[in-house]
Amino acid sequence: MVAALLVVPWFLPGLGVVLPALLTVYVLLFQLAWLSRSRTVSFATLLRFTAVGFVLVWPFALAEGALAGALGADPAGVYAHTYIAVTVEEVGKLAPLLLVFVLARRRARRMSAVDHLLLAAATGAGLQLAERLFVQIPPGFDGPVTTGGILLPGSALAVGPEEALTVFAGHAVTTGLVGGALGLAVVGHRGWLWSLPVLAATVSYLDHLAFNARASGAALHPATEAVHTLFGGGSLTVL
Repeated sequence: MVAALLVVPWFLPGLGVVLPALLTVYVLLFQLAWLSRSRTVSFATLLRFTAVGFVLVWPFALAEGALAGALGADPAGVYAHTYIAVTVEEVGKLAPLLLVFVLARRRARRMSAVDHLLLAAATGAGLQLAERLFVQIPPGFDGPVTTGGILLPGSALAVGPEEALTVFAGHAVTTGLVGGALGLAVVGHRGWLWSLPVLAATVSYLDHLAFNARASGAALHPATEAVHTLFGGGSLTVL
C-alpha cells in the first residue's frame, strides 16, 4: 500500500498530498508506539492495521449509500454525511480490533490495555489517511483542512456558518480513545470499567458528528448540541 501511494504523485500530480499524509500517519503511529512501553504488538502489526483501516473507506462508502437509500435520504445530503456516515464509521472502524477476539483468542488474552489502544488507533489512522486522500465531506466542500500540530498530528478544522470553527481530533485519536477504554475494561476485570468504553464511544461519536455537521454547513440539533457541550464540546480529544 505504501509503495503504491508513493508512486501515485508521479502519475497524478493532483495527489501530491500523498507524501505529507503518509508522513503524518507515520509520525502519529511512531509517537503512540514509542510512548507505549507496555505494548506487546509490533510496529509492523500497527502498519498492517493501518492498511486495513485504509481499505475500509470503500465498504463504508457502500454501506452508507445503501443505508441512505433504505432510509430515503439523499446520499449527498447533510443527513447522510452526519448521522448515517458517522454511525457507520464509528461502529465499523472498531471491527478489526473486535475481530482479534474472534480470530486470535489466545493472542487477544495476552494483549495489554495499551495494545487495544494501538490497534484501534492504527485502524483509525488508516481510515483517516484514506479520507484525507480521497474523500471530501460533503463532495466539493473545501472547508475541512488538516492542522499542523506535531503531537498526535492529523486533526481537522471545519469552518461553518458565521466562521464558527469545529475541530475534530481525527479518527486515529478518537478510535484509539475507544480502543484504550475497551482495553482497560477487558484487562481490568472490573464491572464499572465497562462504563469507560461507553463514555469514550459517546465522546468520539459526538465529536465526529459535530465536525461533519459543521463541514456540511449545518448545525446539530439543540439537544445533541447540549449533550456534546456536556461531554466537552470537542475539547476532551483535541490537544
